[in-house]
Parts: sequence; structure tokens; C-alpha cells
Amino acid sequence: MNNFLYGASVNGIQSFIFKSNKLRDIGGASELVEQLCTTLLNQVLEELGLYFEQDGKQQLIGKDKSVVGRVYQRAAGSVKCLFFNQEDCQAFALKFPLAVRNMATGVSVSQAVVKVAGEPVGEDFYQLEKGMHLDFAQKGTTFPEAWMGIRSSRETALPLLKEGKDEGTLQKQSAGKGRLNEKFFGKKDDRGKAISVLKNDKSWMAVIHADGNGLGQVIQTFNRELNKGPFGEVLGAFSRHLDIANENATRRAVDHLKLTDKDIVPIILGGDDLTLAMSTEHSLEFVKWYSRFFEEETKAEFKQIPCENPAVRKILDQGLTVCAGIAFIKKKYPMHYGLHLAEGLCKEAKKVAKSDAYINKDDLTALPPSCLMFHRVESSFVEDYKMIEELQLTSHVFDKNEPVVFKGGPYFLSKPEIVNPEDEQKRPQEFIIDDLLSAYHQIVYNKEIRAHLRTWVTEMFNSKAIADQHLNRMRSTKGREVASLGLFDHMDFPNPAEKTGVNNPRLQAQAQKVGQIIDILSLKAIGLEVEAMGKKSKSKTNQTVEVS
Repeated sequence: MNNFLYGASVNGIQSFIFKSNKLRDIGGASELVEQLCTTLLNQVLEELGLYFEQDGKQQLIGKDKSVVGRVYQRAAGSVKCLFFNQEDCQAFALKFPLAVRNMATGVSVSQAVVKVAGEPVGEDFYQLEKGMHLDFAQKGTTFPEAWMGIRSSRETALPLLKEGKDEGTLQKQSAGKGRLNEKFFGKKDDRGKAISVLKNDKSWMAVIHADGNGLGQVIQTFNRELNKGPFGEVLGAFSRHLDIANENATRRAVDHLKLTDKDIVPIILGGDDLTLAMSTEHSLEFVKWYSRFFEEETKAEFKQIPCENPAVRKILDQGLTVCAGIAFIKKKYPMHYGLHLAEGLCKEAKKVAKSDAYINKDDLTALPPSCLMFHRVESSFVEDYKMIEELQLTSHVFDKNEPVVFKGGPYFLSKPEIVNPEDEQKRPQEFIIDDLLSAYHQIVYNKEIRAHLRTWVTEMFNSKAIADQHLNRMRSTKGREVASLGLFDHMDFPNPAEKTGVNNPRLQAQAQKVGQIIDILSLKAIGLEVEAMGKKSKSKTNQTVEVS
């Protein structure tokens, strides 16, 4: 008996969401994307005389009270399902892409079908992904450009319809915030009104992107161990429980910090991804608690996946870790630049977490430690984090030909285990998130020590000799405060006779400490609020700003 494995991937999601810089439009676009693989999928099935059914732990496609298919995945812009007959598969493949484009103008769908004998195995899913990539390469993402003589939107360049808005904007503003708000806050809100975001008086906000670690190892283990076994059932269960774990971790972090829809603008929550915009005051604490809960929830949820294969069982039982990037931007800063930077910071954190210092390359189940990086945008526009490193964090005070980068992160959820002793010498002071928050708490109200630190950091980009003089003056006049920070312990830069730059591990370790001080001063500038050492430090200038 031949079955038909169908796969669809929604393309152009980020471009669709961030076509506008208004939070209301971004929230509505996110809600539409959330509905594409859930509500819209159900509607298309119903129009074809089919229906979606949750039967225990299985997601089925029914017709006339009989099962005619099975759904493996329907989240994060991806659909994978199995049809038991060709007619149903063809009808769905014709109707679903058109329904997606009608619901969210500006996105497209890449799809593929693989004919399988009986139940699909790992190789079938590989061929399905290959087919979807080929379909995308042939079609790409298209947008309905305005013809000559037709007015187009100044923001989106799409044809204007009514109320001086293009079709995509009208769709976004009528979408409300129902499903995403329910995921984040446990309640629906379909008002579709302006979004209130709590900010400080300087109108800073945080754009956060988090991405799970270890997903690749899990899928590779499935391919290796279940290629001739129940690949589809395990993949479907894994996808569902990963969604549940991510949603639970997000909700727990929101509840723990007592946040509301006035603090957070949900953007994406699905699979192992989380993207949102929120007030700066609670941003670092939110990522810390989300990361901790993500690890706990993935362990708990994956234990419920039925699989007896020892290798698969081992990698599932350890759960997943997560890395995150936080871009602190002004409210008028283009949102898509903020997201691009947050993703770049997340990738940079992953790059360090996956290095030989923390990962045993011979252990296929080894997980990178959870960590985060952040940056406060101070220039007009930046393309990526590498540009920030070159323009804002690079100093030539040691050697004009061999610069050093004052990069403080990443900041780990807990003290990472060093698997390579040689690399431990290169990074002698890993900073965990709680250490960062504790150091920040100590200087948040000490205006004098902050002024000293800012002067010292400035001179570290201009003159090493003057910076050393200022550091010695700080130690003599503010010795106790400086010692309590712990950041200046063993602050011993190499002498000029030693190798500098990337060839000197000791210099790189000291440069990291300078970066950590820069990060702490940045947190003060954006008005971070934190619980630490039994006391609460809070910016005194918070106010609510209405953003339409």
C-alpha cells in the first residue's frame, strides 16, 4: 500500500513580520504566522471534507469517521503529514499554498511530496526536505509589487487598498493577539489595539531571540538509529513535546517575573525558537529564568516520548539547552535591525558554547551549555555583530597592528564544565548570569564608582598608560568598592615584550574583563531592574509609553 508523505515550509516569515516597524503590525503579523499551521490548516482540511483530530498522543486526519492521514508536525511555519491516498494529498497540496498567501500577503509556500511504501522512514523525510529546498530555489519568495500608476505604501512598497494601507498591513491589524497571547499569558486578547510597552524614560526596549541547542544531534540520532524503525511517530512526538516544553518554559518565566501583555510583545514561539520584544527592566532576568525552565521542561516532556532505542532514549532524557541574544535598542530604531542583531548575538553565544573548551567532539550526545550575549546599540545602524566588534569594541592601545576586542560575553546560566584544560587557560573567568547581575547590583546606585569606571573604559581605547594610572587611583581611593566587584582581580595586562592580540591568551582574558565592565555600564544605561542579594534595584524613572 502506497502512502504520500507531504511537507510544506512557509517562506519569507521574518520579512513579513518586520515589513513594518510598528509594534501593532508586528504583533498582528506574528499572530497570522502562528495561525498558518494551526487554524488555517484545520480550515483547509475542513473545506476538503477532511478534519484534524487529536487522538491521545497522535494527531490524525479524518474523513467520514475514518482515519485517512497522520500529522507529524504543524508548527513554526512547517507542516509534515502523511496521506493514505493520492487524491486527498493532491487536493491539499493545491489548496494550502493559496490559502496561506490569501491569509498572509507576502509569504509563499515551498512544498514537496514523497511516495512511500507503508510507514515513512528517515530516508523518506530526508528526501522530503530536499524536495522542499528545491521547490524554494525554483520559486523563491515573491511579493505583489504595485503597477505603474498605482499608489504604493511608503513603508512596505506594496499596493495601497483602503484607508491608505496595503493588504498585508490590513491583515496584520485585524489579526489581534489571540493565540500568541494565550501561549505567553494564558489568556486570549483579540482587541487588535495599540500595544503598551513598559519602558524607561529613554525609551529603550529589548529584542530577544533564543534558539535551542542540541536539536541537530537529536535529528541525527533519529536518522542513524530509526532509519528503518518508527521514525515518523518519534519525530511527531518530539515536535509536539518540544512545542509544549518551549511554551511552558516561556509561561513559567512570564509568571515568575509577574509580567503582563504590557511588558512583552510576542513575536515567535514555536519549535525551539523564541522571539519577542519587551521592556528592558526585566529582560536579563527573563532570559535567565526562561533558559533554566527550558532545560527543565524539555527533560520532563521528552521523557514522555515512547521510544525503546537506547541511543535515542539517552539523548532525549537529557533534554535541550538554549542560547539567547538580546539587542537593546531605542523604540524608533528599525525593529528588523534589532532582530538581526539579536540573532547575531545568539549565534555568537552558540559559537563559544560549541567550542572545544565546553564540548567533547567525540561525544555525539554532548550539549553546549546555556548562555546569552547582549549589546546596547549606540550607533545609527549596524549590519551585524561583527561590525560592532570592529567599530565599537576593538582597541589598538596594546599593538597598532594586533588589536584586541573587549567582548564580555557570553554569560552562562551556570558554571560550565571545562572538557579541554588547555582552553581553560584561555578563559580563566567564565561569568555566569547571576555574577553579572550581582556586580551590576553593587554599582547601580554608586554614581561615583560608575564615573570612575566609565573614564577607565574610555582610556582603554585611547591610552594604556593613562588607563593604568586611573585604575591605580581607583584602587587607592575606592579600594573596597573595586575589590567587591571582583572584576579587577588579577587584572594584570601583559608587558610590551610579550605577544599581543589573539596570540596572547592572558591578554584576551583581561580584555574579556574589560568587556564585562562595558556590559555592566550598558545595563545601567538601559535601566535594568534586578533582584539580587536579597535587595531590589530599580530604575527610578520608569514610565509607560504608548506605542501605536
